[in-house]
Amino acid sequence: GGEEDVSLVCLDSVARMEVKSNPPVKALKRGSQAYTVEVASLYRQGFAAFVRFRALGDGSQGALPDPRSARLRANGREWTKPQASLAIDQRGSFGVPGRMEGILEFTLDSEAQTVGDYIFEFGDPGTYAPTLVLTIKREPDKFQKEVTNFLAGYVAKEWEVASVGEGTTSRPRDYSVDRLEGRLCMPDVPQQETANDCGFFILAQILLVLQLTPEGLRVLAGASADKLTALPWPTQKEVTRRKAKLRDAMVAMFETADDMLCDDVDMLLKKSPSLRSKVQAAMWDGPQFAEAVRRLAAASAPKQEFSISELGTMSTKALRTLCAQRGVLPPGMVERSDLLKALIPTTIRAATISDVNGQARGSSPPAGTTNGNSSACASSTKRPNESAGVAPEPPAKQTRLSSQNGEEPHLGNLRFSSEDLETMPLKRLRGLCVQHKCMPSCALE
Repeated sequence: GGEEDVSLVCLDSVARMEVKSNPPVKALKRGSQAYTVEVASLYRQGFAAFVRFRALGDGSQGALPDPRSARLRANGREWTKPQASLAIDQRGSFGVPGRMEGILEFTLDSEAQTVGDYIFEFGDPGTYAPTLVLTIKREPDKFQKEVTNFLAGYVAKEWEVASVGEGTTSRPRDYSVDRLEGRLCMPDVPQQETANDCGFFILAQILLVLQLTPEGLRVLAGASADKLTALPWPTQKEVTRRKAKLRDAMVAMFETADDMLCDDVDMLLKKSPSLRSKVQAAMWDGPQFAEAVRRLAAASAPKQEFSISELGTMSTKALRTLCAQRGVLPPGMVERSDLLKALIPTTIRAATISDVNGQARGSSPPAGTTNGNSSACASSTKRPNESAGVAPEPPAKQTRLSSQNGEEPHLGNLRFSSEDLETMPLKRLRGLCVQHKCMPSCALE
């Protein structure tokens, strides 16, 4: 629609960004004002970082440090042993001045983020002060701005043509080009470590986006660059694995074509289930990306608050879903009470002090719950969770046979209705599935 969020996401697997400092940032060797190191620029291209530096010394404290001992730190990681391309290489010695100028190339890796603060250390750690820091910011280059302008004009034209095609006699609706030009989003994505994997990175990114529903695409359009950066975009290792899968799928396709004497790919896929499965496996690595977008949507959406009584009326499945949305789902097989305990700190609506104190003192139950066995249970066996303000367990979990040893009833003697199944603990549901021989073969909710 014309009022929906729109965004142009640039997923650059060979990002090129540079920060220049004029005048250069400068540090002095501890104990000597005559030894200096300056950094004029930092340039990132793909998985490599290039530092342009100059080091000077008057010889009073010996030779300059070996530039190959320099270090580069960013985003909590450190890289060492750079390659040095020196225009001037005079390290000097005691009584002999030194001068070094050139570029140090640090080899990073696919998952090293481009944007952020970079700390450069020349020589051993702490030799020079203050710390040399350069910051690369997320800014589009000239080419990316031109592409954005071109696509904005294309979308505006398509919008105009589509509005005329709706059969209206009024003037075509305008689509502001500024809407797209102002929404160029440049998240940090893994960088390729080779010179010939550009197409494979694009293919892997497209396959991930194809997992999304229209609502998932709307989530991407409204998300910030930092949130998009956190999504599981393909790394060099994953792209390499996909290349191997695609190669095996192509080999299988040619072999199947020879066996069937057919070169129609569509026909081959329809007639050979094994080939179709192999091709699908090469294109699909699981729903991790779609799940990550779903969690992003849940985290970005306004969070609804509930009262303790409202949580108590929810089914176990609904509680589990709510835990997953809030990011507090306990690991492994959990009971209903575990789900409630995890949700209370994040979802409970603010209550008055008197309400909380009343629950802690065990105030009288509401009308309609003081008859029969319910009143006896409330007065004689108060559960630990109730004193903490947690909703009592559902009837299906409270069901106990009156036995001297107080053990759980045998599942064969358990009587329940379809409504009880909605609130029954997962452990008991699993036991019933085993007893009735209807246990699913895979992981279940």
